[in-house]
Amino acid sequence: MEKIFLVVLSIILLNCSNKERKKEIVANKTITQPINNNFEEIISKSKVQSNETLSIAGFTETEFALSLIFFKESEKTFLNINENYFNVNWDYTIQNESINSNNVLLFKNSTEHIILIPTFSEEFPTFQMIGINKNKEFINYGEYTYSLADFEKLGNTTFDKIKYQIVKQKDGLRIKAFDGQKEILLSDYSKNENNEAHITQSERNEIILLRNENMKEVVHNISLDLNSDGTKENFEINFNQNTINSLKNSNNEIYFESNSLIVKKEIEENNPHDFISYKYYFQNSNNSIVLSKIDFKKETYVKNDDLCNLSYVYLPNKKIHFSEVDFFDKKFLQSLTRDMSLNQAIEIVTKTNQHYNCTSNLSTIELEFLLEKTFLDDNSVNNYNNLAYYLEQNKQYEESCYLLKKITQKYPNRVVAWLNYGDALWMLAEKSDAKNAYQKYTSLMKSQHKDVSKIPRRVYDRVK
Repeated sequence: MEKIFLVVLSIILLNCSNKERKKEIVANKTITQPINNNFEEIISKSKVQSNETLSIAGFTETEFALSLIFFKESEKTFLNINENYFNVNWDYTIQNESINSNNVLLFKNSTEHIILIPTFSEEFPTFQMIGINKNKEFINYGEYTYSLADFEKLGNTTFDKIKYQIVKQKDGLRIKAFDGQKEILLSDYSKNENNEAHITQSERNEIILLRNENMKEVVHNISLDLNSDGTKENFEINFNQNTINSLKNSNNEIYFESNSLIVKKEIEENNPHDFISYKYYFQNSNNSIVLSKIDFKKETYVKNDDLCNLSYVYLPNKKIHFSEVDFFDKKFLQSLTRDMSLNQAIEIVTKTNQHYNCTSNLSTIELEFLLEKTFLDDNSVNNYNNLAYYLEQNKQYEESCYLLKKITQKYPNRVVAWLNYGDALWMLAEKSDAKNAYQKYTSLMKSQHKDVSKIPRRVYDRVK
């Protein structure tokens, strides 16, 4: 028993001795600051250069030369870091054959920069995560997105309302999404080890030419009727220096913002009482001033009741020069395409205050753009079907048929789509095709063992 006691006592004394020795080592050691692994977002501006063949978005506020490059004809996309080229996927940042770099996110810590490039729509954001370390080496972390369950937790929260962060986990870097209440970690679903770009010498020369072209001093003289009274004011625009010379412009209705020329006007109209805001964005392209987008906001009040509050981004369907723009004209807006999410499209067709022109009908071009942005798949088919139904209810039969044809081709066993398709075709007086759609509907109702008593009476009447 004494031997056991002596062994235990020896172990205790040895541990105490080791602790004292560890304390002594720590006390005599030069303690350095730990490496900061936290990533902070970089608020970086980008300057977009564009001509007939390519667009380049160069980023500032980074410790190295960084730009995104898009070749319009071949649709090749590259990330350029210190004149090294890498393949990236960023279709979502391409709008109207130009680069929309506003949604590209930059982060950094003491050892690395991270670039998040959106590669899909704001309906279901997906990011390609790119890293650049201290040695300016390119690291592809792959593509990250939400699980369907996590995405549904966010409800109708739009892209611009979600804050993203880079966090370090045991299994590597992850993207955290936060909408103000809920936090979600995005999961990686795609890896691509080989990202070195195969860029030809001819493509390199095109990039050099565009960069050199934009280094030239280019001054434009424009005239603009800011007051809509028939009196035009002259402006001298310098895109290289982002300067505007004029005798007036006291209200700052024309100015530069992030290398874009802005023309902004707020207007009040009565009966009903409308507050309307137009914000036009222009860029220098091939020594011409061309329209890139229009931000439009409208608030309508009647007897102090807020009836309508809407906000849209309009994109040109073709190149529109400054002289071709009808400023502060709602009819001109209708010739453009609204950049909207699927939820916004449904909101448009379900607006109830049509009497006060709260919103305008969706065009087929807008529906085409929407389908490119938010694919028709298992996650979206129900919303697209609802959109088609409301289009038919709003007497937009051609637009409804356009959508329903897409739906029934991809989902031929979707029962309700055939009923909606038949209704829309019937209203277009395409009665033969409508009958075929109705017959397909009744056949599916029976084969899928649905309650046939719910088949509308009009279906039987119209197929006779």
